[in-house]
Amino acid sequence: MKDEDKFREWWTQASPGVRRSIVSIVGSESFDILQDVSLMAIQRFGDFRNYDAFRKWCFIRARWLALDELSRRGLFIDASDSIPSQPASTPDPRIEELRKMILNLATQQKRVTLDRIQGYTSEEIATRLSIAPSTVRSIWRQAKQKLIEMMQND
Repeated sequence: MKDEDKFREWWTQASPGVRRSIVSIVGSESFDILQDVSLMAIQRFGDFRNYDAFRKWCFIRARWLALDELSRRGLFIDASDSIPSQPASTPDPRIEELRKMILNLATQQKRVTLDRIQGYTSEEIATRLSIAPSTVRSIWRQAKQKLIEMMQND
């Protein structure tokens, strides 16, 4: 079987679950993220030994991109470093669940995550926390991975 055919088969199997994972984080606007995951998977396809490794990578990458999308959208956070619940008129249990997960992160991961959600860049966060921008990016990756693990355990 050619790599192109194998990719199509694997992506056809994995993409519905990947899409559901994205939707569970960002809502129905998941097409762009799903397409980005697909393009990245095509580029890295030779790195995967089997379907399980491919599927796991796709899920993790999709969740990271979905969390990045939440960061770009910006949830407004007050000075007490807490994430407000959705207004009563539009309750969204996914946001409340994510809020609780973020508040359970380690202190530095929580601070970086809250700042990223507010739209601050790695450089701005680094200045605020007196650390290197590369350290901020590393903490953000670790926080996203921890949030993914929490989501998988639910």
